[in-house]
Amino acid sequence: MSASEEKRHSFRNSLFMSAPCRIEGLDGEVMVKLRNISEKGVMAEGLPKPREGAMVSLQLRNLGWVEGSIAWVQNQRFGIIFARDIDPAIVKYTPPTSPACPDDLMTRRPLHVRLRQIEANPTSIRRV
Repeated sequence: MSASEEKRHSFRNSLFMSAPCRIEGLDGEVMVKLRNISEKGVMAEGLPKPREGAMVSLQLRNLGWVEGSIAWVQNQRFGIIFARDIDPAIVKYTPPTSPACPDDLMTRRPLHVRLRQIEANPTSIRRV
């Protein structure tokens, strides 16, 4: 099995997100849609169509700029082979968001308990 066939058959993870892309021969950055990703590469979609073999840089979430080259082009979709393997789980990872209100604000307490808390820490008073 050739190296290109081996790369093509690596496990792919479904993905749908946008990413800035710099394509050799084009000025500036273009936004592309990422459709699926593996440790070896990614399938992207967008215009203008790059040429096969062009060098690209793709800004991936949690990894930053990753270098690669265009492996194939079909209509508006194209494949990018990374210059070095990546961990797709890192790109797909979205850090948990903190709640808008701390848990203690969401808990109802008897008024006498809350008044004791306010007396102990007057800066804890909040406008509602």
